[in-house]
Amino acid sequence: MDIPGVTKIRDTYYYRPPQVDGARPRRVSLRTKSLTEAISRAAELQRTTGIAKSAGRLEGEVERYVTRRVDAGDYTRRTRQATESTLASFVKFSGNVLASAVTRETLEAWQVAMVADGKSSSTVATYLRRVQGFFSDLKRREVIVESPFARFRCPRIKSAHSVQFCTREQRDQLVANCVREDLLWVFMCGFYLGLRRLEMIEATPHWFRTPGVCEVSQTATFLPKDKERRVIHYGTTFAQFLSKYGLREPFMLRPDVDFGHAIYRYDPRRPFNNYVEEQGLAWVRTHTLRHTFAT
Repeated sequence: MDIPGVTKIRDTYYYRPPQVDGARPRRVSLRTKSLTEAISRAAELQRTTGIAKSAGRLEGEVERYVTRRVDAGDYTRRTRQATESTLASFVKFSGNVLASAVTRETLEAWQVAMVADGKSSSTVATYLRRVQGFFSDLKRREVIVESPFARFRCPRIKSAHSVQFCTREQRDQLVANCVREDLLWVFMCGFYLGLRRLEMIEATPHWFRTPGVCEVSQTATFLPKDKERRVIHYGTTFAQFLSKYGLREPFMLRPDVDFGHAIYRYDPRRPFNNYVEEQGLAWVRTHTLRHTFAT
């Protein structure tokens, strides 16, 4: 059985749906080199009205995808920036082809290129997962027949599971010798509340409305991990610090710094790394404070 509109280009079969209102939709990749399988998939497309629209070029589809996610409230400012950056990198690598023209070979080539560029395995996996989410959305909305990830083994994102943490003596040393107010906030929030770095930066005074309680919750610029608020009960050490530090608007850490082009409104990592190195504890990172809190 022949299906009108099925063509073979470079060993791969494509299907061009019939005209709609005088306009001919773009050609859709059937993702197969088998004629029998191509005919079967084309026949299914003929029964699916949504596919006839076909996908546009990657750049336009990415813009629409991100806009929908932002309008739905799925993305924070930071998540949007990270997603847009990753997808823009993929669009540039692939040459802004039609979304339906992306294949498993395209993904494999991009993966190899990222590794050759020096990106870590966890970064490569994260980038691929973001692109996978984009193509899954196109497939769910029936803009493409099949996601190229259906035939691509996406690497898992492995967590480091670091066991490094500070002793009580090291914790007390870092706190006692710290003269910078912004760094002291970081150490106290990490050691006594177990906050992540972004939470330290995005903390607002309403998180501390109840004495002895820190409630990590959504703000205009921040969405908690897994979109769930978290309640942390703290003791007298942090309470005494907070009493001296005071509640500050609109952010507890460096409220004078506003958002710019960077992902983080304010990033304490450079002065933090310089300080811990001066203290002979160069291995300590902001997440080490969270590990210490957990012990």
